[in-house]
This record gives sequence, C-alpha cells and structure tokens, in this order.
Amino acid sequence: MFVRRASSAWLAIALALTACGSASPAVTATPAPARGRADASPARLAPEPADRVAERVDAIPDAPATEPALPPDRRFYGGRGLRHRLIHFTFDDGPRAATTPRLLDHLARHRVRATFFLVTRALDDPRRRDTARATVRRMAAEGHTIGLHGHDHRGFRNLSDRDLREQLRYGGQLIADVTARAPHFVRPPYGGRDARTDRVLARLGLRQVLWSMTPERPRNDGQEAIVSQFRAQLAAREGEPFPGTVVLMHDTRPWVVEAIPRILRHLRRRNCQILREGGQLWDVVPTLEALYGLSDAEVAGRQDALRGELAPRCAAATGDEDDTEP
Repeated sequence: MFVRRASSAWLAIALALTACGSASPAVTATPAPARGRADASPARLAPEPADRVAERVDAIPDAPATEPALPPDRRFYGGRGLRHRLIHFTFDDGPRAATTPRLLDHLARHRVRATFFLVTRALDDPRRRDTARATVRRMAAEGHTIGLHGHDHRGFRNLSDRDLREQLRYGGQLIADVTARAPHFVRPPYGGRDARTDRVLARLGLRQVLWSMTPERPRNDGQEAIVSQFRAQLAAREGEPFPGTVVLMHDTRPWVVEAIPRILRHLRRRNCQILREGGQLWDVVPTLEALYGLSDAEVAGRQDALRGELAPRCAAATGDEDDTEP
C-alpha cells in the first residue's frame, strides 16, 4: 500500500518536472500599428520631457521646407478670421486614378486652382505608383498646391513622435521627387491634432491647414445633396462678419468630383446676383498664401478685375440658368 502510494507520488513529481522543463516561454505579441481610419481613441504615449513640453510652438525656428513667403507667426490655416469673401478649395486623400484626373479636368475648365493633401503611400505602391506620380506631376504643372496628409492616413495622435516625423519626411521626399518642390502644408487626417503633434509638425517647418466649411457627409448623399449643402453653407457665411473660408472635400469620391462643376457654376451665378445687388463678390483665390496674405488694396483690385470679367457674362446669362447646365 505504501509502495503504491509512494510510486504514485514520485510519478506525479516526475511528470510535473518534465512539464516544467519542456514548457515553451511565454511569447508576448507586439501589436501592429493601428491602420484603421478612426481617430477617436489615440494611443497613450510616454510624455515628453518637461523642457520640451514648455517649448512654445511659435518659438520653434522654421525648418528649410517652410516657404519664406509665409508669415513666421502663422502655424495654422483654418479658414477663419477672414474679413473678405475669399474662398479656397482643398481636397484630401488622393491621388486616385479613377477620380483625381477627372477633378483636374473640371478645375482646369473653370480656371480654379486648389490645394491637394496627399496620402503619399500611393506614390510608393508598386501597383499604382506610376499612375499616381503622373497625376501629381499634372497637379503641379497646372499650378495646384500639394500638401501632406500622412503616408497611410493613420491619425497623427496615434503615432509616436519618431513615427510621425518619419512618415512626414518620407512623404515629403516622395512629393519632392515627383514635383521638384518640397511640401510646406499638412492636414492631419480627421483634423486630429494636439499640442504634441503640433510641436512635431512645427519642428519640421510644416503649416497645418484645417477647414471652416465642407458640404460633404461621410456617406454617399449624391451630387444634389452636396450642391444643396454648399449653397446653404455659402449663404450662411455671407451673413457672418468673417466670411472667408477654406472648403474641405475629397477627390477620391466620384459623387463629390462630379458635383464640383455645379458648385463652381453656383458660385458664378451667385456672383452675378451680387453684381446686380451691389456688394463684395466671392473670390476663388488660387492659394492659401493668397487667402491669408492679400492686403485690403489687393483684395479691392481683384474685386475690380472680377467685376470686369463677370459683367458681360452675367449680362448674357439667362435668368433660368441652373446647376445642371453643361
């Protein structure tokens, strides 16, 4: 009886020792970087040293990428605080082969220049690199401004300082390789930013561009809804003391691209009404520098030129002209 129990006990001990010796060490998986498109729950990152936290963004010297023409104290462009009826169109998330060239056609036909914020992964993807680079070269050749929108559209607040710097430097180099000009504007995906990311971008010499007007919704509402929302938002801005605006849209959405001619025709028709009533016309400025840098005298000169250009066209226009005209 004792021998049987002792044998059982030794057998149990032997099995336990064998299991301990043969067990594999625990493996902790390193989580992959978040690649989702939501920026609602940024990762918690280690705080920077106190001396860096105390550094003011506007005290950071400009990096070489920054254009000298930009005011050194202006780090953000959000389409607010503009006393004149100036408007500038911006487009995010491109280039996309199926939609961006079509948008460039529309803008060229209406003689409008815009700012494009690129997801630069397209310029480095072997499957679409050639087409994407050709589209970006066309953007630059036709006078559009090209800015950064991240390399893979991850929210900037979800990236460490190092990863954010690497993304933007690499993306900036891709754009410079194609256009021979380094970008100096950036728009954070989803508009997500905080003091930490502001400092990283400032040290790179990049100026952040947000927006104050967008007629889009995340879902496909169709052209009619976008044009209707643009009309309503433009009318609302006319009643504000600072009506100037940066418009945000996406050149990757077909229904948005096809709404652009109707939006631009509405602007022209609205200007014809203002011309008859008297008042300041809507001036579609070609660059963000112009949006913020024009003096009152320069705005007045552009208004005179715009009135002279529109007068014969408005006189020839029919009263029942609508947004669906070719």
